[in-house]
Amino acid sequence: MKRILMIIIFTSIFSCKERSESVEFTAPLNEAQQSSDSSSIDNISLQSESDSIIWKDKEFKNFKFKLPTRFKLQGGLSNVNKQVFTTNDNWGVSIDVEYLPAGFENSSIKQLISNPANFSNEVTANLKQNFYDIKLLNYEFSSLGNSEAFLVIQNSEQISANRNSLITLYNYFIISPPYYCSITLTYPLASEAAEEIFEDIRGSFYFPKRVPESADDQVTTLQTSKSTTSGVTGHKGLDETKNWILSKFKLYGDPNYTYKVEGFNLIISTSSDPAVGITYTIPLCTATIYKDTFHTHADEMITFSVSQDRIKIDRNWKGFPHYESSFYFEFRYSSEDDLVNRLNSALKNLQYYCPSKKKSTEPF
Repeated sequence: MKRILMIIIFTSIFSCKERSESVEFTAPLNEAQQSSDSSSIDNISLQSESDSIIWKDKEFKNFKFKLPTRFKLQGGLSNVNKQVFTTNDNWGVSIDVEYLPAGFENSSIKQLISNPANFSNEVTANLKQNFYDIKLLNYEFSSLGNSEAFLVIQNSEQISANRNSLITLYNYFIISPPYYCSITLTYPLASEAAEEIFEDIRGSFYFPKRVPESADDQVTTLQTSKSTTSGVTGHKGLDETKNWILSKFKLYGDPNYTYKVEGFNLIISTSSDPAVGITYTIPLCTATIYKDTFHTHADEMITFSVSQDRIKIDRNWKGFPHYESSFYFEFRYSSEDDLVNRLNSALKNLQYYCPSKKKSTEPF
């Protein structure tokens, strides 16, 4: 998991290096250059700028933040999972996001980074392959905005295009389900005003709340529980959630089918006779429900889609099952207001209790 987390920051910094002659890590002007170019943004006092700074709201994936308008999005370095903002004087904010691997949805950054020293040294060692002078300054469990984070602080002159400016990198590793993120702030420690501006940037990040902070000790218990009835703050009980989901399928699904929930699977059988029946086993821990508008039917239909597992479809008379990532069937969702969205809310609540998947101990 450590290597997965580190990939984000490596790709971000490497891409910036490849284009350093035109973006993020352009060397700052020296005093002579500043006096010869009165129109340069570097002639503006950082202190006076901090007094009149204009901030702009930003939003990426499921979190928000603010940046001064002088930070410009670099389209050539950005994509659907990455945003890179730079200024003309070695300031940068780089954000990389990937989906959390299956089984880590309820993890905290402290659970993922169990050995901070090894993690930080490995981050630095890998970066040293491209930036030989990279130096690890510090590491700690910290925060970014309202979220817990792990912070790795480094510096390097080689990252600067002209190799004459010492750049400090603040690398924040954050879990924001369903994503894990690396948010990197880069700037030379030029003045008190620069520090104040970046402190405001740090404080502007807002990530959606997941689990009440006071319930950390309850999370481990709930992840492995099969029969929790009361739940914790913000979550309905597991049994209550399962029974509610099952009741809706019994009410509005095909009345000729049978429905039951076993563990974290919804099982739908089209007939009690194995000679003609089909059994669908749907893993609810990764399931989402959609209104099916692709197919033309007289009856209302929904589609089950699973993101990581597979739906087991057992045609008993053929002797072996096959597996699909989705399937659709009759479901009278208009019988209650907003029923599909409410079912997805129930699934999300149930998924809070799903057990983390254990890694295989096999060599391959």
